[in-house]
Amino acid sequence: MLEKQAKVFVDIGKILEKRINNLPAGKFWRGSTEPVWPGDSIGSNEFDSLRDDLTELQRLCTELEAPIAAALTMRASLDLAQQSNWIHVSEKFGELERAFDAEVASKGLLYVSTERKRYYSDEAPFGREVNEAFPSAAFDVSEASKCLALDRDTASVFHSMRTLEIGLKTVARDLGVSFEHRNWENIIGDVEKAIAEFTSKKTKPAHWKKGEKHYADLAKEFRYVKNAWRNHVMHVRDKYTPEEALTVFRHVREFMNGMVEAGLHQDPESAPSEEDDEIAR
Repeated sequence: MLEKQAKVFVDIGKILEKRINNLPAGKFWRGSTEPVWPGDSIGSNEFDSLRDDLTELQRLCTELEAPIAAALTMRASLDLAQQSNWIHVSEKFGELERAFDAEVASKGLLYVSTERKRYYSDEAPFGREVNEAFPSAAFDVSEASKCLALDRDTASVFHSMRTLEIGLKTVARDLGVSFEHRNWENIIGDVEKAIAEFTSKKTKPAHWKKGEKHYADLAKEFRYVKNAWRNHVMHVRDKYTPEEALTVFRHVREFMNGMVEAGLHQDPESAPSEEDDEIAR
């Protein structure tokens, strides 16, 4: 979906309204020395202003992907000569208004509230640090955020869970636990076993005292998420409300940032395969 700003519609409407309804009627028109009437020819100064409006209108219609209105605007710009009168101008812009109305009527327009717009336009919803540490998660992070903006709440939870799966894969890799073609339950179980084995060893890595609690907390978090949300969204058991989807989104955002702060990052050579997405839950 292409994002279009509401201001484009407003600007088009302003130009059309000005040229259709604002006809001179015996007025001293914009610095003229004599009263100007609708049947009078357009002066050179006004003709230049008219051409500027047509050029801008064509640009706006092109930006809005309204090709018929854009083409008619270009034709109007060529048709209107300096000897044209104000009635002719009004008629031409009336044609453009009808063409624009017809094209807009053929499109579907979505409204995104000010509160939710930031979720649609944010290029790094979890922060650039997460994108840099987990580059293959960037797509799902972005989609989870956009789905929030568009009230696709269950889809947002789905993408949040896909993001978290990349985090689980990273933890499994660090602890030497096999990840490929396995479900979360078994992976998390083996992560917990690996933590227990490291803890029971007499000789431990220098960093393990700090790492033990960290990995244990991660394992608990993954199991919590799996039971609370992931199992349900992957098996079509539940639909999620906007509030629930936002809770999941914020929870996963905090969790992924916590992984970054702990110094964890995705293996550059490890990117999720299509088969990873088909793991049985």
